[in-house]
Amino acid sequence: GRSIVEFPLFVRQINPNCNYFKDFLGRVFYRDAYYPSSLLVLGPQDKREQYYWHRVKGIKSNKFVIAKTKPNCIGSDGDSVIYNNYVFKGGDASSFQKIDYSYFKDKDHVYYSQGKLIPGADPQTFEILITDECTNSQPPYSRDARYTYYANQLVAEADRETFKLICDQGTVKGKDKSHTFLGYEIEK
Repeated sequence: GRSIVEFPLFVRQINPNCNYFKDFLGRVFYRDAYYPSSLLVLGPQDKREQYYWHRVKGIKSNKFVIAKTKPNCIGSDGDSVIYNNYVFKGGDASSFQKIDYSYFKDKDHVYYSQGKLIPGADPQTFEILITDECTNSQPPYSRDARYTYYANQLVAEADRETFKLICDQGTVKGKDKSHTFLGYEIEK
């Protein structure tokens, strides 16, 4: 199936400090700004800001409010937290925070990437694992007081106490006293 690009119709900004808008149909949109690339344009450069419109789906649009404006704009419909155009089901807007580019947490949950819950992760003891050994981007390994995770998956066989990141021929992997892990699985 083809994806249908949805554009807002006659928008109004919900809060002047946040890029959330409602259109006259009651739909909520997040507006992402960019400047057109100068690589493909011949002739005079257009320096005006352009916008991507992202419809926020899976929420109760009629209950959408801006819950926080600082340090990041956070929206809520009472059942979910909305950050940019990502929906965090069951999130608590008052305690919601961005940990880094890919991780978010509130008083009860930890999320990875675009709203994916990390089941069972403890937000009070959660930490992201990094290594200085490899120069490429860090894989999404993390842990809390009890478990080790890869992205939003439990690394079930990992020994949390001895788990660390290693560099294997330029690839970051996980290693504990018994196994080497590629992603959340034991490397074969």
